[in-house]
Amino acid sequence: QLAHPYVRKQGEAGFHRISWEAALQIAADNLKTLNSEDVAFISGENAASDESLYTFAKWAYATQSPHIDSWGQEGWRAASHALYQTFGSPESTTIPEDMLMADAILLWGTSPAEWSDEMKKLIVGARARGAWVLLVHPVVDEHTQRPWNKNRILQKPAMASLVDVQISLRPGGMAALPTALLSEWIQRRREASSFIEKHTVGWDAVAEGVKSHNLHNLLDDAGITSGTFQMIRQKLLKCRSWISVLGNEFCAPPHGKEATQALLNLHLATGCIGRRGAGLINLVGASTSASAAQMGLDAQRGPRGLLPTKANSDFWTKSWGFPVSLAVGMSARLATCQAHKRKLKALICMGTMDVPSQLYAEKGVGPELRIHLASNLDRCMLLPAKTTLVMPVSPLGWCPGISSFSTAFRTIHFHKNPTRKWGDIRSPWRVIGDLA
Repeated sequence: QLAHPYVRKQGEAGFHRISWEAALQIAADNLKTLNSEDVAFISGENAASDESLYTFAKWAYATQSPHIDSWGQEGWRAASHALYQTFGSPESTTIPEDMLMADAILLWGTSPAEWSDEMKKLIVGARARGAWVLLVHPVVDEHTQRPWNKNRILQKPAMASLVDVQISLRPGGMAALPTALLSEWIQRRREASSFIEKHTVGWDAVAEGVKSHNLHNLLDDAGITSGTFQMIRQKLLKCRSWISVLGNEFCAPPHGKEATQALLNLHLATGCIGRRGAGLINLVGASTSASAAQMGLDAQRGPRGLLPTKANSDFWTKSWGFPVSLAVGMSARLATCQAHKRKLKALICMGTMDVPSQLYAEKGVGPELRIHLASNLDRCMLLPAKTTLVMPVSPLGWCPGISSFSTAFRTIHFHKNPTRKWGDIRSPWRVIGDLA
């Protein structure tokens, strides 16, 4: 963990500690001589709190630099955007340890075989208590175009005991299964009326939208049989509390945002949120620039599309009091590579970055100034630069034993988007073609 600023000049053996005044002076002396086109702002993984990211975004746009982006998977942006619009915060609504208290655990696009040892222990403990575990994954991963198969899902034979049921959803139909379950809850009048009335807005519009759907069509969009759906429904109806774990394959574009919103609608309608053993765990990203969704950094921008929308530009120009540029900029990956060759003169990063491995092997000269705002040390800080400045920001961590979500002072919003006919559902023949 970083507690003080550190600096390293090119050719020096390592970092040495300096005062905050000296660190700010070094940054100011270097930045005031540069043009905005020569500076890139990048937010990485495990960055900091939303407040830190908000300030970082505001600073980045105030410089008029066009090179503003974040490292991370596409699913981070969609899931965080949906969570932020629902709760006003992109954080998980519960902590991983709460899986030990859940009656059911639904894994959406994430396999326990790919989890850390600590997370695997939690799901083992939950299964020992009798929790039912469902793994939902797409037939084809839309983000990587890589088929899901048994070897990927269960990399070790021991992992087979962690999942009770696996189902594959048709690509493009990830939102259909949560919407179908919500439809059943509404028809059976099992929605949590008191929770909905006290804490949420927009329920009537969502209920009307869901009623307009035909259950058979929803199951066809999802690509599952009626028997499989009835089995899942019966299991969940018997559960007092259940937790959903969001993975990147469920949240990835082009339908990740609607899929996440549909799942949030289901949790809100059933009241399985805001208490121990119930809620959502967002594994695709905590506070990053992606999860700061509507706080400056556009959640919908991908690595090849860095042009902010006119609506976003107008909104933040009005909110911040200075013009937000619509200039086309570099992606995080390209900006990092260009800075390595000193085609960009300054690189300012918040959080840790998954830098391409070849950069560590290449003998690049690096930018004139590299600033890292982070809570702990990372090897990307060892990349070459004329001056490397490391300054600590507050880390973000779980509160042990306490759910991170409270409904006391929140207004929670349902979403109408997943109840619309979103289209672009791939036919079974296109799915077969993708697998071939």
